[in-house]
Amino acid sequence: MEKFGKRAGKRVWGVREEAGVRQAIIKNMAWSMLAVLVNSCMKLLLTPYVIRNIGVGAYGYVSLAVTFTSYIDIISVSLNAFAGRFISMAYHGGDLERANRYYSSTIMADLLLSAAALIPGALVIACLGPVLNVPDALTGDVRLLFAMMLLKYMLTIMRTAFDTAAFIADRLDLAEKKQSISCLIQAGVLFAACGILPPHVWYVGAAAAAAALYLLAANYRLCRRLTPKLSCTRGAWSFAAVKEIAAAGIWTSLNNLGNVLNSGLDLLITDLMLDAAALGGISVAKNLVMLCSVIVMKLSDAFRPRMLQLYAEKRMETFAGLCQTAIGIVGIICSFITGMFYICGYDFLALWLPGQDTEFLFKASMIVFLGDMAPAAVKPLYYVYTLTKRVKAPCMITLLMGSANVIAMYLLIRFTDLGPYAVILTTLAVNLIHFMDAPLYSAHCLGVPLTSFYPAVLRHLLGMGCGFLAAGGLKHIMPEAGSWVGLAAKGAVSGVLLASLLAAVWLWSAGIWKGGEHR
Repeated sequence: MEKFGKRAGKRVWGVREEAGVRQAIIKNMAWSMLAVLVNSCMKLLLTPYVIRNIGVGAYGYVSLAVTFTSYIDIISVSLNAFAGRFISMAYHGGDLERANRYYSSTIMADLLLSAAALIPGALVIACLGPVLNVPDALTGDVRLLFAMMLLKYMLTIMRTAFDTAAFIADRLDLAEKKQSISCLIQAGVLFAACGILPPHVWYVGAAAAAAALYLLAANYRLCRRLTPKLSCTRGAWSFAAVKEIAAAGIWTSLNNLGNVLNSGLDLLITDLMLDAAALGGISVAKNLVMLCSVIVMKLSDAFRPRMLQLYAEKRMETFAGLCQTAIGIVGIICSFITGMFYICGYDFLALWLPGQDTEFLFKASMIVFLGDMAPAAVKPLYYVYTLTKRVKAPCMITLLMGSANVIAMYLLIRFTDLGPYAVILTTLAVNLIHFMDAPLYSAHCLGVPLTSFYPAVLRHLLGMGCGFLAAGGLKHIMPEAGSWVGLAAKGAVSGVLLASLLAAVWLWSAGIWKGGEHR
């Protein structure tokens, strides 16, 4: 851990005084990783089944259905992105009346949003055939898939207020336990349906909806247990509270629109301008990276309760130190994941999806990995925008990036022979901008020197570069794995060597380790 000095006679983040806080963060991370592991195993088992029984083209519609709900989320996120912040800040400040007003208003507003989502959702599902290039044989199946994913989305946004309880109590580990159980429920429903009934792609949506229903009930119970003083009453409902939360989150909605333009329209454009095979291939690549992105998101989220507490206490120096630590930890994980996929990814894809175009899947996945994992180290800084309620500038940047991405994607597909590579290369180029805007603007929001976060970012880039060079050497030296046992052995050896190198580079670059000796 880095030392960030002292302030007012108190040790800041990274010193012994914070041992209890570190333990809570580690516990949150551990349960988060377990939830990710369960979810990843379920999805890794699902993908070959869908492709084998229905085809790679049908698999593309699973990802497209998930993306479909992100379009609706542009509206609801204006409320839900800041609901947790308002409830938590009021609760931590001891203003229970205000906390209950935000809590009750969020629940009522989400019920209305869920009902309102039915109208555009039903229209899209009814017009699915003419809008998308869905084969006639799959039209009914895909419509049911989209309907189930819409139901899952509605159940998810209805639990927004209940999710706040684990955050307030800094017990994200309990929420992640429920998340792990929901993944097991999703897997059980899916494989039971697949084992008993003829194969249909809509089972994926049905299983996701069942898991979402469980999470809604489980998190409600958890909320009652962890924050018994929070209660939803009709009298506490306040349109002014909804307006206040939504006003703070309107820029988040626009930011979400930018994210859709940046990465949410690529599958739709692929479907409309290319073909189902390209759609399926890119979907596989994006879903592999999405599994790893969830790890990064969970790691970043583990720091958020402490970040909120430090911000509420106005301990900005300690807050900045925590952000640097978070960037370092998340950066090492990103470098490790990217390097390991470069070493073992081709063998994994050949074993996981035999008979598919492994060469294309590997190249496409590698491009998406670099585009998502390299800049993901700065993800912990995104929460600064929410805490400070200064989201306008990041929103405008995201909108510009997304617009440029869609235009470049269209032009490259239309006027070059890059084909599906045009879809993912543009996103890679655009995402790298986050290395510039996130550290600078976060420092500006916190009122600390603009260069505060760049030492951690530069250490991440150094580690990523060294890790990638080492991965290239290991890929050349290590033999090709022709079986799952061989792949496991290759991954174990490569993982130990790569992790050791990344840890050494990070410690050396942080100035904690020089010449093999600790300070």
